[in-house]
Amino acid sequence: MVTIACGHHHFTDIQAIFFDKDGTLEDSQAFLRQLTEYCLQQVAQDWPELLPVYTQALGYANGQLNPMGLMAVGSRQDNEIALGALIATQGKSWFESLMIARDCLHQADLACQAAPMVSPLFPGTMALITRLWSSSLPLGIISAARTVSVERFIERHQLSSYFVLGMGADQGFRKPDPRLYRLACERLGVEPRRTLMIGDSEGDIAMAKQAGAKAIAVQHYPQTLSNFADADGLITHFRELQVIIEL
Repeated sequence: MVTIACGHHHFTDIQAIFFDKDGTLEDSQAFLRQLTEYCLQQVAQDWPELLPVYTQALGYANGQLNPMGLMAVGSRQDNEIALGALIATQGKSWFESLMIARDCLHQADLACQAAPMVSPLFPGTMALITRLWSSSLPLGIISAARTVSVERFIERHQLSSYFVLGMGADQGFRKPDPRLYRLACERLGVEPRRTLMIGDSEGDIAMAKQAGAKAIAVQHYPQTLSNFADADGLITHFRELQVIIEL
């Protein structure tokens, strides 16, 4: 039996653990700032009048990205809809607006691929993953990013031996929809109530709790203002989690 200890909280009979990716395992702030700037450049070319409100919508100010803002925690579909809605205010039809938004984000993706930036793992990430893996607990990733981005992350950091599932929000559901979490549990053959989610956003916590799972919030950026009242635990570093293996 494996017990995960987080402060005074002890999570027993855990059969699988799921992680968020961006902001939880991977310090992707620099990459997301780069992606944001490319998105803003695309909008500035054709829709300069939208630039101030789009910048604010993305959570970008003074060269910094809000870790809880749209670009940081929203899915690709969320970003497409947000930009599409702004373009629609310029008299375009909704479907045309959405198509323009998708192309804009695609062009920003291509620009990032032309100048790739590798996001590092947060301190303590590998130590925790290795310890969990040695306990034989199945590990998975449930991200707001696309599944292909999760797969690239796993490959880039050579984590394929540790994670048995890497899933993005392009599976028909988006965070905080609990159906996304239930789908991940179904693929691993575990009950949500016997799993634990570790994430850095309110969407991660709400998704897991609504599915009947336990959830731990991690704040690698303690200055971030977030409402984690529903979380079963709160940490600022992975070393605050203990993995207790009972023989």
